[in-house]
Amino acid sequence: MNKVTFADLPRPVKEHLLWEMELDYCSYESSKEACIHGILNDSYDLDRNKNNIANYMLALSKESLERHVCHVLDRLQTEQEATKTFLVKSVYGLK
Repeated sequence: MNKVTFADLPRPVKEHLLWEMELDYCSYESSKEACIHGILNDSYDLDRNKNNIANYMLALSKESLERHVCHVLDRLQTEQEATKTFLVKSVYGLK
């Protein structure tokens, strides 16, 4: 299997990995959260961090990527169940 690029990844996995990375942003004018939002929305933050992202992806093993993906899947499933529970209890008035 070829090495997966950052662009190949689904958005939730990208966001998870970005929180793990060392990113280039000005902490006086911005935050890591704003930088990640910018990267995910193709702002100048993406250009500013292309090398950081590429180096991170090169160093990321297949096994580590699989662990990150599993973590994201678990989190998404938990959020989905919480949303279903909310809808059933709050919106539909069921117990």
